[in-house]
Amino acid sequence: MEGLALWIASETMASCEECNGVSYGLISRQADPSNENALLRSIENKLGVIAGDNVRGVWFAASWGNDEPQSATITLMGSAAEDLADSVANHLTKLAGQSRLRGSLSASRSSVLENWNREVDEDMLHSVLKLAVEAGGAHKTQPLVPRAIPPPGSLSIDQILARARSRFRRLTPSEAHQALVAPTSTDGSPLGASRPAQAVLIDIRPEAQRRAEGQIPGALIVERNVLE
Repeated sequence: MEGLALWIASETMASCEECNGVSYGLISRQADPSNENALLRSIENKLGVIAGDNVRGVWFAASWGNDEPQSATITLMGSAAEDLADSVANHLTKLAGQSRLRGSLSASRSSVLENWNREVDEDMLHSVLKLAVEAGGAHKTQPLVPRAIPPPGSLSIDQILARARSRFRRLTPSEAHQALVAPTSTDGSPLGASRPAQAVLIDIRPEAQRRAEGQIPGALIVERNVLE
């Protein structure tokens, strides 16, 4: 769960926008009834860690299910959520309509949006945050350390990561299994069974996850904190 929360938080930070010194964005995903609350808490924690103490942020997490008609639980999170909760709730009521809302967002940071239409409502929730952040600009807290202006031609961390990831060829689980059990020669033809596999699979999961989810035969175990 921690790995999933970190991935979601990283993707959210990479795509968020900024106004009046506040970063804002939307997390929209299918809910996991078994651990939804714990996952949302972990995502909020990871967002805070990535953003740092000097960056204020507010995010909407929209968790939708398969009910009919479909609804979504929307949760307000982030270091600026408390300051902007009333403004967000007001704009949400105006744009979504009171009849579609169940629960008080300003009181509990969470509400249910009935008749969820992902294509339309994701844009609506993004607009709610933008309006609230723009309206709250006069009350913003200035960062303790001003952000440095990057020199011309420099790359952001997102650009650096994107370039590095572009050199990877990501394997599906089936392809990874095939690489382990069916080694091939340089021209792609199968080798004899006695020859070693042409791939090494490194399992970076912690011991608790390996016990819960099972071992991977043939994998080299190097836990993530050790690998780093």
